[in-house]
Amino acid sequence: MTPPRSIHVIFGRSSSNASVYLFALVFVLAANSCGPSKRDLGNAVVSKVEEFKRTNGRLPNSLSEAGVEKDENCPCYCKTTGNTYIAWYGTTLGESDTYDSETKKWSDRSVKVCLPTGQEFRKQLSPADKQHILDGLFTVVTKTADMPASVKEAFAQITGQPAFALANPGQKFQVADVIIDASLPHRRLVFAGVRGDEWFVHYEVGGIGHGYCLLLFKVDTKNNMQFLWGGAGSRSAESLDQLRNMVATGQFQDDLQYTW
Repeated sequence: MTPPRSIHVIFGRSSSNASVYLFALVFVLAANSCGPSKRDLGNAVVSKVEEFKRTNGRLPNSLSEAGVEKDENCPCYCKTTGNTYIAWYGTTLGESDTYDSETKKWSDRSVKVCLPTGQEFRKQLSPADKQHILDGLFTVVTKTADMPASVKEAFAQITGQPAFALANPGQKFQVADVIIDASLPHRRLVFAGVRGDEWFVHYEVGGIGHGYCLLLFKVDTKNNMQFLWGGAGSRSAESLDQLRNMVATGQFQDDLQYTW
């Protein structure tokens, strides 16, 4: 049998040439096996996520927020609840190896599902509860400069922003779905309020689904945020009393799959 031309050419030459080709082949194979494995990269992602959680008291909204450079080939990451997550990478076609933060183990048989963005910040209140959720002596805040850094961070977390972005009343923002200036924020403050460690932020949302939102949350002395309630409506309030009335009469809905 006549060997294939490529093999015949290689081994038909001197033994020294054959040694060169053999060395080159070994070098290529070795080079391909160098570098961290997919599991190593996956563990590095888990370490970054855990480090972020320890530092900030919450999970990152994305790997970039945790300081991991985006890679289309993964490892990938998503939250499964407000406090749990999975990370994964592809192994073979249609298969993957997945890390579960609850079990702290890797497995090729995960049934966890990624939580839609912002879905952990949903809570439905009864009509009776809405009557009193804004009770008490709130101090009205009309400028973002008067919002502490911890409150701004909590607002960014709930709204799914990598950093705080909220225009002041009267300032320009992305009011429509046609982007004219990409540097403008998509949200604009109507007014906010503070009572102890509890805050509410009433703001306008631009884009194709233009509307108004109200978020309530707490931020403790350690900057830990607790989401209390959020609602979306088609009108804004001009005063705290009007806002209370609008919430009490159901003009801010909390049963929608809404992006804050």
